[in-house]
Amino acid sequence: MKTLLIALFVLMVSGGVWGQVDSLLVESEQKIIKTDKNIDNLKEEIALLNQEVSNGRQNDSEQIRSLQVRMSKMEDLQNEIERRELEVYTYNYQAAVLQLIKLNSLLNNLDLYEKTKSFYEDINKIGNPLNDPKYESWKQRFNEYISAKKNQHPTLNVLQNFIHKDSSTIGMLINNIPYMNVLSEGISLFTQNYKKDKRIYKESSEILMLNVKLSSFNKEIEMINNSEALKVAIENYTGIYNAVLDENIERLGESKGRFTKPLYSAMEESEYMNTLKLKAAQYVENKRNDNIRNWKTEINTLLNSVQKINVDFAELALKVTNDLKAYQNIINKYKQDLDFKGRFNDAERSLENIISGFEKNFPINNKIDYSLYLTP
Repeated sequence: MKTLLIALFVLMVSGGVWGQVDSLLVESEQKIIKTDKNIDNLKEEIALLNQEVSNGRQNDSEQIRSLQVRMSKMEDLQNEIERRELEVYTYNYQAAVLQLIKLNSLLNNLDLYEKTKSFYEDINKIGNPLNDPKYESWKQRFNEYISAKKNQHPTLNVLQNFIHKDSSTIGMLINNIPYMNVLSEGISLFTQNYKKDKRIYKESSEILMLNVKLSSFNKEIEMINNSEALKVAIENYTGIYNAVLDENIERLGESKGRFTKPLYSAMEESEYMNTLKLKAAQYVENKRNDNIRNWKTEINTLLNSVQKINVDFAELALKVTNDLKAYQNIINKYKQDLDFKGRFNDAERSLENIISGFEKNFPINNKIDYSLYLTP
């Protein structure tokens, strides 16, 4: 009868630390494969001995000899099963420890929040209508109109709150939907007031149309995500990751400073990860020797915690990846509009910087794979 032992998720990413980890686990995997073959061979031998004993063709002495050999083979089989169990747990815990190195490398290299923070700032500039050059030649008359008519209309009174102290320019308008609607209504009132002045009416109509487009743009941006939500998600994940990391390096007798130190050369990287692999194997063996009955319980807990943060990171990275694609689609949609000409230059550069970082450290087409072994 076969029962599931453990399935440890491993993010399969080419290059750097990622490829190195996979090669370090080959030796441990080969041990499991070899033991598997030994187990299969012993089972076949035992089955043949059972057949010889049960077919009634052996005399008493031959049967006794067959039973003795069978008992010896059964002992060998049990030893191999226990060996395989230790090898499987060793392999999985080695993979878990090395996975923590992978995640640490990704968290440092991707620098998710700082890179996306710059992008959000650029996106907010696009969505703020007051950053458009068209406002420069028009806004003084608009400001004067607001000051003169603010007591006659509540919308204008609200807009007055966004005028700078010197009353020369409108202050930074929060580019969310309610305030954009207020601004649009104020521009509409202003446009109607200057119907007879064709120049002002034309400028105001164009700016009103621009404001409508920006409102639509901001709505689409808000539907994706916001920088504060991403910041909280990354901070929460980092806190959980550090807790899991602390728990494991304490058991390995490893220094956190050493564990999180950047590895600058392939040789240094290989040597350190090989050291961690040996420490992980020794930890599992010591646990089994110290508590032969329940040694697997603590190992399972450690494996499950690493598995969880591994999957959580994949989900976080996938969420960011999908958001980046959505932002890219929105930019491609609006940058063709002449009213948005040149407005997306900074945002596109920021977005390209983030995407290139993802493609280098966490490929967009990355798949989550996992190593799975079954115990006899």
